[in-house]
Amino acid sequence: MQFYPTEERLKSVLRAALDAFEEPGRYDAVRNQDGSYIHINRDIGKLENYCDFHISVKVYWDIIYECLETAIVSPKKSYRQPKDYICSHEEALDKIMWAFEVQHENFSKNLYVKFCIVESTNGEHYVHIDCHP
Repeated sequence: MQFYPTEERLKSVLRAALDAFEEPGRYDAVRNQDGSYIHINRDIGKLENYCDFHISVKVYWDIIYECLETAIVSPKKSYRQPKDYICSHEEALDKIMWAFEVQHENFSKNLYVKFCIVESTNGEHYVHIDCHP
């Protein structure tokens, strides 16, 4: 199934993602049953192959935020429809997955960022899936 969001919708989703980063507790990543991150350690390893510095988890989150800032400038150009665009992770079950590919100044390859926006009683939350070259 194809999904073709408008530029306005893409900007709205990216704005919600960026806004979620402004408040602690409104962004997180998908996790295993034991509470460990599913993708972050793997993604950091992949990212470090295309830059000349060590990436901590804090730096990883900074990179994601910077990618979102880049994507919002030209959302239609950077949007990449995920193969399966409905999330199967418990944290965002049945939510639309959003993916963008951008050039980050510190990496020799474009970066792909995939996430969901989830509504809750205290606003929209960013649920991170992937960030890798």
